[in-house]
Amino acid sequence: MFWKKPKKKTDTVLFKKTVCNVPWNIRTQEIDCEVHYWGEIEDCIQDMFRDADEFVTLSTGELCGSIRFVQACQERNGTGIIVELGLEENDHTRLVERVCQSEEECLAIFEEFYQTGNVKDWKDYSPVEF
Repeated sequence: MFWKKPKKKTDTVLFKKTVCNVPWNIRTQEIDCEVHYWGEIEDCIQDMFRDADEFVTLSTGELCGSIRFVQACQERNGTGIIVELGLEENDHTRLVERVCQSEEECLAIFEEFYQTGNVKDWKDYSPVEF
């Protein structure tokens, strides 16, 4: 009997920089548009909480620190919400993540990013493994 050798995961995957030509952009499976107020973002996140296959990405066109975007989706096992940050470094973007245990925690991260362009304690997030 043959066994598949488990693939090694890596956290050194780098992506090209994300371009955002508006101050704020929201993207889901259904929309990709400019944001004008917090309620639009909150509605998209609430939709994600109701649909396990949905995701939300909020990008900024005006980089304030090193965070270009915040994105989230539900964990496959339904126990939490994965929040990822796209960190711009030199000529690439690196992903870091954490798992939120509540909808309120996830909403707070998105709102903080929308209000300040930053996320507190982002250095405590872990590199995303692929």
